[in-house]
This record gives sequence, C-alpha cells and structure tokens, in this order.
Amino acid sequence: MGVAPYKRLMHGDWISLERIINDLYRILNQDTTLAEMSDIVTQANAAIAALEAALAALDDVAGSDTQVQWNNEGDFGANANFTFDDATNILNLTGTIKTTRLLVGGVTE
Repeated sequence: MGVAPYKRLMHGDWISLERIINDLYRILNQDTTLAEMSDIVTQANAAIAALEAALAALDDVAGSDTQVQWNNEGDFGANANFTFDDATNILNLTGTIKTTRLLVGGVTE
C-alpha cells in the first residue's frame, strides 16, 4: 500500500509517564538514593522517547492531496480512485458502489 504505519498512543505510554511524574514528585519530597534517581531518569527517557515517536506518527497520513482516508484494518487507507475536491465539493469515485439506498443530486427527505 505504501502507507507509513500509524502508531497509536498506547495506554502503557501514558501509564509510564504517570509513574515517572509520581516518582519525580517522590524524589522532591523525600530522600532518594542516587541509584533510584538513575533508574527513574532511564525510565523517563524511555517513556519520553516512546511518546515522541507516537506523537510524530500522528502526522502521517495516507494517500495524496484530495484522496479520502478511511480505517484500513487499524491503519489509514487511501486510493487515487476515491477523492474529494473541497474547492468544488466534488466527490470522485472510480469503481463500484454497493449500497442498499443511494440518494444522488439534490434529493432531500
């Protein structure tokens, strides 16, 4: 498909960040050994790297300009045969439409 994989922010990423914040609060409010501080810094760096990677991946989109995106098994999908031009409000679809009911061109209920 040629689409960059979409990395979701995982629940574990947020839990790791919350744990680090709590550890930092503890460090500031009680005696902590140098070894404990070193472990916390290592965990913090790993959690920050994971969050930065996940946030950077949020900018990845599928397809080219005007191509409509959809959920394709958890990743963004797009295709040159399915486009929308917001300047003209024209939706282009090359292919087959399978539907139970289709309203076309100014039909209102």
